[in-house]
Amino acid sequence: MACPHAAGLSALILHDRPNLNVDQLKAALVSGCQRITASGKTCSGVSDSVYPNHHVGAGRIDAVASTNFVLENF
Repeated sequence: MACPHAAGLSALILHDRPNLNVDQLKAALVSGCQRITASGKTCSGVSDSVYPNHHVGAGRIDAVASTNFVLENF
């Protein structure tokens, strides 16, 4: 379910700031993510305590934090 959430938040952000480029949009999504407590697992040698990782990516998406990042930076 990560893709639908990321796509939906991207659509909301781009509705307000249609001139953002891909790098700016990615920065907004990643900067707004909340870290998830590490479980001690590794995948392809990458620990889940290092972000981004193969278990939870950049973390749990936070629409308010990502939107605030855009408003403050772009």
